[in-house]
Amino acid sequence: MTRVLFDVLETLLAEGRVEAKLAGVADLERALRQEALVLSGEAPVAPVTRRGYPPRPELVAPARVPRRNPQTLEGRAALFHAIVHIEWSAIDLALDHAYRF
Repeated sequence: MTRVLFDVLETLLAEGRVEAKLAGVADLERALRQEALVLSGEAPVAPVTRRGYPPRPELVAPARVPRRNPQTLEGRAALFHAIVHIEWSAIDLALDHAYRF
């Protein structure tokens, strides 16, 4: 089944459920390799305004996050958690760039 690339990207950008977004990105990668996506019509002019973020955790300013020592178990868990957030943002950024450019 052939799908329109921009439609797939818009859907993924709006997805806030972690498992669904990761599965969708894997599906997008497969579809690209199988050449099952088309560029149809004009590219979108406006950026996607509906962004998908998980309902939790609450977003807080970095200054409000307590500092933790990475030498402790709690500190290593917090560091790993921060890396996961960075990777989530990287996925969204890549999808957004593909959508815009």
